[in-house]
Amino acid sequence: MNILLQRIIFAVAICIALLFISTGQELIVLPAQAQEGDTSQTVSTDQNAPPFRLPFAEPPGPNTWLMAQSYGNTTGAYRQRRTLYGASGGIHFGLDLAAPCGTEIVAIADGVVFAVDGPFGSPPHNLMIDHAESGYSSMYGHLLQAPLLRRGQRVKQGDVIALVGDQDGDCNRSPHLHLEIRDLKHFNKFNPINLINVDWNRLALYSSWGRDFMRDLDEPRKWQNLYDQPQAQVGGPIVNDFARTWPLDWHKTTTAAETGSTRSAPGKGQPLAPATPAAESLLKTPESSDTPAAALPSNVRQITTGNCCTSLFWNIDSSEVRFIDQPSLAEPLGVWGVDISQPNASPHLVRERLGIYNEDETLLAYPDQERGLAIVERLADGQQWEIDTRESGVSFTPDGRLLWTKYDSEAPWRARKAEVWLADTDGANAAMLTVLNRGQPAA
Repeated sequence: MNILLQRIIFAVAICIALLFISTGQELIVLPAQAQEGDTSQTVSTDQNAPPFRLPFAEPPGPNTWLMAQSYGNTTGAYRQRRTLYGASGGIHFGLDLAAPCGTEIVAIADGVVFAVDGPFGSPPHNLMIDHAESGYSSMYGHLLQAPLLRRGQRVKQGDVIALVGDQDGDCNRSPHLHLEIRDLKHFNKFNPINLINVDWNRLALYSSWGRDFMRDLDEPRKWQNLYDQPQAQVGGPIVNDFARTWPLDWHKTTTAAETGSTRSAPGKGQPLAPATPAAESLLKTPESSDTPAAALPSNVRQITTGNCCTSLFWNIDSSEVRFIDQPSLAEPLGVWGVDISQPNASPHLVRERLGIYNEDETLLAYPDQERGLAIVERLADGQQWEIDTRESGVSFTPDGRLLWTKYDSEAPWRARKAEVWLADTDGANAAMLTVLNRGQPAA
């Protein structure tokens, strides 16, 4: 009888397999099962491994989901550190993953629903799940609709719990999941990148975000990789209120009385000479926050070390990779470069003055923060021109003219109009080229 039963089960299994082959249907793999070769969803048995999985069942890709903005001291968060992100230290206190509206979101670990549409922001809908075993909670924001879950309900890792939405509720702006990881008191917020074991560096290469972190020029290597970002606290102090920044801040400097800040005013023409950090340790990255080590392919060359540097760029003939850095207290802050034609070339100082250079590096633009103007300087003779860009940053076009965007930062994002302006190097013949909806030109 047992042998007969086994033969029947075996025959049924063969029939099911043949049915899938003959009808061309795809065999569906449950989210809890990792596809062969896809390690992004594998649950590790290592007790020291990061406790969470990705919040999507599908692997990343242009038709599924991509990284949109990292957790931490991003340039976008810095610009809104006293408004949108002021409630949690001025940094981007979650991880944004772009995906089409309606994409299924799965639980990153086993847990219990703490709240549906609780007071956690990220409209139009959000979900909070507590993970008592690991001591964390996860928050999923900008959801398409209120999740069909109730407080106290248990969920398993990989269960579908919600759908990706858009912060405006209409899926016309930027549909994405805002993922936060907090403590069980929902007070401290942690970097999800350190708690989800995937190759974040590779994901960041394919994102539209560009890995841009705001830089404190008095501590130029601080908070400059995906893994070493500061912890946020609900209602905590602003942690990134820097006196000197890169990218440059083109807005008028506000006083301490106006903002309650201890930030010092840079004064007329943002200082471009380096300041001395308080200690040598500020220029180093703690080993615990270094990017996880990975073997480099044979055709890849590492040109910097010690948490240096994001926002790389090429010189005009693409013979040199350049970046902003201060390697040590004995060396100046400035633009450094590596000659890629030399196999063992080390970084060398290109220039100490920071600003926006034109293509042939004969002109330099930088802000006058006392008046909200742009200064353009001809380096050959030091001649300067003051240009009212309405506190907007400038760039040089390939033919050497100036380009900038004017917009009302107080206007609602969906209704914000951006005016694109073009002028000669000295500010003459300034004219508005076009008006964009929430746009930004590229020179």
